[in-house]
Amino acid sequence: MFCECKWKDNVNFGVLDELKKKADFVEWNKQKRKDYFILFAKLFEQEFKKHSEENNILCVDLKYIEQFFKRMKTKDIKFFRQFFKAYANGFYSDNYPDNGTNNEIIPNLKLKEDHTYRVLRNIVHISKSLNLREEEINLAKAIALFHDIGRFEQLKHYKTFLDRNSESHSEIALRVLNKEGVINRIDEKEREILITAIKFHNVREIPEISDEKTLFFCKLIRDADKIDIFKVWIDYFNHKSVYDPSYGMDLSISQGYSDNIISDIFANKMSPLEKVKTYNDIKLLLLTWIYDINFDASLNLILCRGYIQKIFKILPKNEEMKKVREHINLDTSQC
Repeated sequence: MFCECKWKDNVNFGVLDELKKKADFVEWNKQKRKDYFILFAKLFEQEFKKHSEENNILCVDLKYIEQFFKRMKTKDIKFFRQFFKAYANGFYSDNYPDNGTNNEIIPNLKLKEDHTYRVLRNIVHISKSLNLREEEINLAKAIALFHDIGRFEQLKHYKTFLDRNSESHSEIALRVLNKEGVINRIDEKEREILITAIKFHNVREIPEISDEKTLFFCKLIRDADKIDIFKVWIDYFNHKSVYDPSYGMDLSISQGYSDNIISDIFANKMSPLEKVKTYNDIKLLLLTWIYDINFDASLNLILCRGYIQKIFKILPKNEEMKKVREHINLDTSQC
């Protein structure tokens, strides 16, 4: 590794060329070694900095140093957890009149709080399977903690989980974070990634995002979120919960189901929530989610926790469902 410090502005290709010439004088393992270069300066020319990033040359300037010290740390996650807990607790107190709505809303507030902590565990599991660095795992944790923070206001004001009958809970979340200023303590780039990941965690398809790191974290939270929503609905259908994830959705109790969702399964694509009319449609919708899972570790969690098998157990028993099961036919031998 060869380093050069030129503590001045607008450092460019000339400094790198000089460093490479100096490196050439070092005879040690000259024919076998791989040379790495680090440059220190107050400021680099933009074109040179772009070239360096593309060629694995580390450029350390004042902005880099500032970002390094603002990079998310364990103490930030501790602060975020404390904030989330305090914020959620504020909705359990005297926010609602004693007119019976507490019996419906309070369990569903608890649902979203518990859901957040499970998504947090999911995202850590996936992140570690992908060998992410500590600061990247911390960023993933922050996204998980805040991705559904808008649900509390949504329940309070609209008494529904359905965005189209209220407003997007991700937009509410970003409004809350902006108002409270809670994420101002982290690096600007990390903050931009967090905001984008939250904004698009619940859309049907992620829009085109040119920044690969931002796109990566968008995919990460979507997987971690979906994995727990499988659990939430399965527990509800198996009468293992007091909450109602269909709250405000006005679903039919008919034993029927939508042919459109069946068609999506055979087309290997995820169905939109707009196609859901019955509780059986919800079960089928969950099955289509496997076509929007981004990481092997995510799919393994879904399969090894038995979510797919559990959904088929509570679907109607008929020839069409048998064909659906044969079509999906996921390998669970690694569990």
